[in-house]
Amino acid sequence: MTNQDTPPSTHYQLIDNSQALEAACQQAAKHNLLALDTEFIRRDTYYPILALIQITWPDNETPCLIDPLAIKDLSPLLELLATPHIIKVLHAGSEDLEIFYHLIGTHITPVFDTQLANTCIGGQSQVGYANLVKSLFDTDLNSEQTCSNWQHRPLTADQCAYAALDVCYLLPMYHHFKQLIDQAQRNHWLVEEQGYLQQRITDGLSAELTYMKVRQHWRLPPDKLNTLKTLCIWREQTAQQENRPRKRVLDDEALFDLAQLNSATSNQLAKLKSLSPRKIKRYQDEWSTLIEPPQKTGESEKTRLPVKSPLAKQHQELLKPIKKLIQDKATQLGIQPEFLMGKRFINDLLRVTITHPDTSINDWPKHLTGWRHQTIVQPIQAWLEENHASLR
Repeated sequence: MTNQDTPPSTHYQLIDNSQALEAACQQAAKHNLLALDTEFIRRDTYYPILALIQITWPDNETPCLIDPLAIKDLSPLLELLATPHIIKVLHAGSEDLEIFYHLIGTHITPVFDTQLANTCIGGQSQVGYANLVKSLFDTDLNSEQTCSNWQHRPLTADQCAYAALDVCYLLPMYHHFKQLIDQAQRNHWLVEEQGYLQQRITDGLSAELTYMKVRQHWRLPPDKLNTLKTLCIWREQTAQQENRPRKRVLDDEALFDLAQLNSATSNQLAKLKSLSPRKIKRYQDEWSTLIEPPQKTGESEKTRLPVKSPLAKQHQELLKPIKKLIQDKATQLGIQPEFLMGKRFINDLLRVTITHPDTSINDWPKHLTGWRHQTIVQPIQAWLEENHASLR
C-alpha cells in the first residue's frame, strides 16, 4: 500500500463556529479531492435534519466534523462543494447528495461514489462502507453509533470518532478504485452511473412523476389517472409545506381511492376505509378542488399520461432467456448481472421495444442508453428480433 493509500489518523477537529469553518474550507480548496459524508435524521420530517457534516482532504490528518446546528451560515462549505475542479468522494451518497441538492439548489459535481466504483469493477452491489473497509484494509469499524442521536449536543467522543472514520478511508478507496477503473477502461461507466444517480434524486423530488409509484395506477382510466397525478402533486407540496413525510400526509392507498371518486363530498369520503375522519376534516376542502366530476360527452379528453403497467404474460416468458444472456455477458465482463441489467431495467427495455415500439430512443430511460446500450441492450434487441419478432 502506497502513502497515498494509507488511511489518515482517526483524530478529528470539531468545527462549531464560522471562523473555523472558513479556515477549513480554505485549506480544502487547495486540493482537487474532498471526502464527504453526513449524519442526519429523517424519521418525522419531509426534509432531512442535517446534524453533522464530515470532510477531509489529501494530507489532512484531522478530519473535520462540521456542526450545522451550531453554524447557521454554511456558505463557505456550500461554495467548496460547488467548486467544479474538486472531486467529491462519497460512499453510497444518494441521501447525502439529496441533502446538498436541497441546500444549494443544484447537484454538486463532480462526484466519485465508492460504492458505484466498486460495482463497476465487479464488486457486489450495495456493499456497505464498513464491509468495504474490512475487505480493502482489513479493519473492523465499530457501528454502535450508527443509530445514535446525532441531534443531541454535546456529541460524545465515540460519536465523533465514528463520524471521523466515515470519511478517513474514502480517499484511499478513491485511489484504489480509480486505478482499477482506469485499467478496465470503465471510467465512462462510472460517470454515467453517477449521472443516473443524480437523475434519480431529481426524479424522486419531482411531484410530476410520483403518481407512477402508486401501485395499480395503470388500471385507472385516463381522467382518473390525471386526478391521481393531481393528488400526488398536492401531497408532495403539502408534505413540503408541513415538513412531514409524504405518507404521513396521505398514503398511496388513500390517494388511489380518492382518485376514483367523482367528488369529495362528505358522503363519498366517509365510504373510504383508507381515510380517517381526522384526515377528511383537515383536507376535504382542498380535495374538493382537485377531484373533478366526470367529463361531459364531447369535452376534450385530458392528456393521456404514461404508465408503468406490468408485462403481459407472453412477455414475462421472455425474462428467463434474457436473464441468461445477461448472466453470460456479466460473466464475460467480470461484473454482477444485477448491475449490468436488473429486473427493473429488463422490464423497462421490454416496454420500449415491445409494448411501445414507437418510443424514440431520446425518450428511453437513461439507464438503457450510454454504456449499457451497446454492451447489453443491443444484443438483447438482436435476440428479440431473431427469436420473437412476432411479439412486437
